[in-house]
Amino acid sequence: MYSYEFKPGIVVHEVAAMTGERRTMLLTCRGLRLVCVFLWLALQCVDVGAENMNGDINTVYERMVSYDSADTFTFTWTPQYTANSTGNAAAMVTPRPMRIHVASDNASAGNHVSVQVRSHNAASEISWSVPFSAEGLGSTTSSTSSRIICLNLSEATLNTDNTTKTSPSYNHTLIVDVSALSREPLGYTLIASPVEDFSLVADQKHETRLTPTAPVYYQYMFQPGDQQITVGIESNEMECGIASVQDALCPVYDLARDIQYSGAYQTFSSSSTLLVQRSDFPGDSFYVVLLGLSTDRQCSSRNREQFEAGNGHNAPFYNHSVSIQISKISDDYRAPVALSIVFCGCFYISILASLVIFYYMHKEELGDASLMEFILGSVDLFPELATTQADTSMILTNSGVTSRGRRRTVASSRSEVSIYYEAHDGSDVGTEAGQPGGEPLRDQDISEANEADTQPTTTADDTRGQDLNDSPLASPSSSTETNEILEPPCCCPAFDSTGKRFSLADVEKPPSGVLDKRLHTSPWIVGIVGVFYGVPVVQLVYNHQRTLFATGNQDLCYFNFRCNRRYGQLTSFNAVFSNVGYVMLGVLFILLTMRRQRMFSRTMARDPLQFTRTGIVPVFGLLFALGLALCMEGVLSACYHVCPTPINFQFDTTFMYFIVVLSLLYLYQSRNPDAVTRADKVAMFVAHVVLIVVFGILGNSLPFWCVFFALYMVGNVWAHLRLYFGNFARFRARVVDMQRARAILPISYPRHFILVILSFCLNLGLALYGLSVRPGDFPSYLLNVFVANLIFYLLFYIVMKVSHHERFRLATKVCTVLFLAFGIPAMFFFTSNVTNWEHSPSGSRALNEDCLLMGFYDNHALWHFLSAAALFFYFVALTTMDDPLLHVPRSKILSW
Repeated sequence: MYSYEFKPGIVVHEVAAMTGERRTMLLTCRGLRLVCVFLWLALQCVDVGAENMNGDINTVYERMVSYDSADTFTFTWTPQYTANSTGNAAAMVTPRPMRIHVASDNASAGNHVSVQVRSHNAASEISWSVPFSAEGLGSTTSSTSSRIICLNLSEATLNTDNTTKTSPSYNHTLIVDVSALSREPLGYTLIASPVEDFSLVADQKHETRLTPTAPVYYQYMFQPGDQQITVGIESNEMECGIASVQDALCPVYDLARDIQYSGAYQTFSSSSTLLVQRSDFPGDSFYVVLLGLSTDRQCSSRNREQFEAGNGHNAPFYNHSVSIQISKISDDYRAPVALSIVFCGCFYISILASLVIFYYMHKEELGDASLMEFILGSVDLFPELATTQADTSMILTNSGVTSRGRRRTVASSRSEVSIYYEAHDGSDVGTEAGQPGGEPLRDQDISEANEADTQPTTTADDTRGQDLNDSPLASPSSSTETNEILEPPCCCPAFDSTGKRFSLADVEKPPSGVLDKRLHTSPWIVGIVGVFYGVPVVQLVYNHQRTLFATGNQDLCYFNFRCNRRYGQLTSFNAVFSNVGYVMLGVLFILLTMRRQRMFSRTMARDPLQFTRTGIVPVFGLLFALGLALCMEGVLSACYHVCPTPINFQFDTTFMYFIVVLSLLYLYQSRNPDAVTRADKVAMFVAHVVLIVVFGILGNSLPFWCVFFALYMVGNVWAHLRLYFGNFARFRARVVDMQRARAILPISYPRHFILVILSFCLNLGLALYGLSVRPGDFPSYLLNVFVANLIFYLLFYIVMKVSHHERFRLATKVCTVLFLAFGIPAMFFFTSNVTNWEHSPSGSRALNEDCLLMGFYDNHALWHFLSAAALFFYFVALTTMDDPLLHVPRSKILSW
């Protein structure tokens, strides 16, 4: 380029020194020179080398451009229209858009070819450059690129009555400008071609190719009756991409840097599903936008260290096949919702029916009690029980020991055995606790026992029983025969310095009423924790849901997108509603516990000594707390499923910890009533567990696992020492003598010792597994630890009952079978993961599966229903497990 410097001072000086014609001639020459300079400068601002040409569709143009030459193509064509049958004039026609493809082999980042495309009325305009730099490519670029040019539907001509012309004749015009700033000519290739099969059809697969440099989008127009549809995207090549649904308006955001500005979007690698509601698109149509990403950073798991080390996949030129399918789904949820209510209601109906049948089968034994009184529990637990203290004392003392060392618990007559339990197993519950086989007592047994009371026999074990009676641990109101406990060759978890086992009467330090008062606040504490914990949770997940709708970023939540059923502001209404089983069955268990407590209270009012000396110490506070914890588990699980994320997964597990801890406490206090802690301490323990879970989520590293392993092992050793020595450590802590040392030798109680060692090894294995593997899902790991211990202790409890010949009610056996019948398939569905937040959002979507039941419930929803039923039957079995001991004196019930 040339420049001219105009110096007015020199010109004026020269002109002043001249006169006449010479001065005139000089001024004319200088003026002409200035005019030429200005004309040349003006020409530099105009594309002198620009060439305008009319372009033809599907024609390849090979041209050269530079800083002084540019090309302008004008493409005019009559597009094909697809009529919509909705009757909406705003969405009557769908013009088929044009794709502009540009390639340049000798262009570079410093000398690039610029492409600008605009419509004739400037309704849409986009520009890009070649080489094309896709998002995430860094210094790597592509020499080819192509873009689809959006066409406004409003450009379609309509008749005066707002109906579409039968054969629209409106011509679309696109102007394509190609230029460069390089001094050297840059070659390029350009082709304009219409997009084939631009309109998507429901229930038909649409195949396309996807690259990072050529985003694609297609249009779907709602048909009559369409209210909710899903857009399914499948790919077998596991390449990373983004799928988006946007309103059918220009401009279309189809690049990685701007795709989040419109509609809803999500990343995908192998599959993706987007739920679309008609109410979200007033124009009755939308675009499905697909964009390939040049790296797998957005699709890789957050735990992939190899990507952070620089080994991540980076393939900017991949070209893989993608299929799109539109599926219609029903927005009528009445049938599946009703099915859930009926499923839970069947439990209520079954319980009510069983009570009615029981009432009419034993109407004579129930006396004057009406059906409503019996259903509400306004009857005695033992209707035929003697009402005087003398009768109760006779029941407590009518237990003798045979010459062979067998213990019998005898009622004064067969009518004194609870008819409540006869209805379930068809036999007396007053069986011999030490009698093999647990055969029911007969009238002959009663007479034999009465004779044994008048003429007691002396055995080798009587001396040990007398030693126990002489100790301060013996029950003050029990006789020598009542407190006598023989030592069979089975295991013995609680024993004194002579090796004598303790009974409940020995270890029942506080009265039973005081024991229940310690834990009667459990449901209140669980309720308070639920309120103060649940209110912030609801606020948090509500904010998550609002953020999801506001940003359109569906990577925020880990849904099963292939079985998402939206209702109102709930993206996954089906997953949230499927937790109704926990709430309804939790309420049912609370009602059953209230009825049971009312029957106990009525019986205690008639005979205060009945349950202060017989049976397992009742603790209704724990049972109410279990039922309320089950309800709160349903509420918080529903909150978690509003927007499932790794951070709020603890909402779904907090009350699971409560359920497991309360179950362990209920089992342990049944045989160790003196060792029961207060309800506030139980809540404090669960609070510490939740705190550890938070640390595990936020700092899942080797130092954390080392500290956790140390704490785990300390607790493991303490718990198993407590489990083996039982009340001995509590009552004989200050007695150190050789006799006690010999008594605590494990070889003296091999069966109990083996069970404790197995439990210790189980926990040691779980701790070592966590330390070595360091699972990313720490809340689930810790929950599995608690569940494993509960299962083992429950099996330990059952083994001890069986080894001591304690019977189980028929109702307990039936509930156990039902617990397994629901629990086993529930675990199957639980392990069939349809989401996994340990993976990236796109990796989790690869696990998504279709609905299994009524097009509404998936695997995880079925897990909710089945696990709720299993927990209900487990609670009932837990409550009735020791009912056959209700009439047995506590001096005859062993502690372990």
